[in-house]
Amino acid sequence: MEKYDTDVVVFDCGWGGEIIGDFIAEEIPFRVEKVIDYKNAQYGEKDFEEMKELVEQALLKYIGKVRVIVLADAVMALELMDYLQKKYPKQKFVGYGRGLVKMIRMMRMKKVMVLTTNGVKKQMMFKMMEKMAEARIVEPECRGWGKKIDDGEMMDGEVRRTVGNFRGDAVVIYATGFLDVEENIKKYVRKRTKVVDMKGVLLKDVCEALGLVGKDGRTTRERLKEAMGE
Repeated sequence: MEKYDTDVVVFDCGWGGEIIGDFIAEEIPFRVEKVIDYKNAQYGEKDFEEMKELVEQALLKYIGKVRVIVLADAVMALELMDYLQKKYPKQKFVGYGRGLVKMIRMMRMKKVMVLTTNGVKKQMMFKMMEKMAEARIVEPECRGWGKKIDDGEMMDGEVRRTVGNFRGDAVVIYATGFLDVEENIKKYVRKRTKVVDMKGVLLKDVCEALGLVGKDGRTTRERLKEAMGE
């Protein structure tokens, strides 16, 4: 059996990577290392070539030496996943947010608020997923949330103003950094509106990449129902 220096590397450019790294480490009995590029934060504001260069520079020493690399930033996952998988076919990559369409369809959501960064909104793949979701997608302005959360300056009132008046099936957290204010979001949404993050979907993908049939044998549908509180 091939030996690896570590099992899972979680890569991000902000606080979201810390959250995802801790979550995965708590859920599975594998060695997890967090690699956070705070120096070049806010990858979503960079063009493809600059982002690609930064990601490869940060991950080069891990590629081929770890079982799974997790791209915890949704922009990275949308923009670079196909490129990285093609260039490094022997390395397994997993990305946060790749299962958005399946989640919305399986949970039969009709109207969804997606909390994400402007960098994600600009991605062609995200625009394609919006059309494929077969639901009305509401995208409030969350400009600056990532930096405010990284700097510990996110105000409670901003969360309330963003989600408090939304009438729909669910609010989906589609940026790992925003997971830091998930409890605040839950506090201000209407009673019938679910708050859904994609950590469960990501965990399933990580387990599959590690050769596990789910951490505890549950199906994707069961995981999604749990995430929706059903």
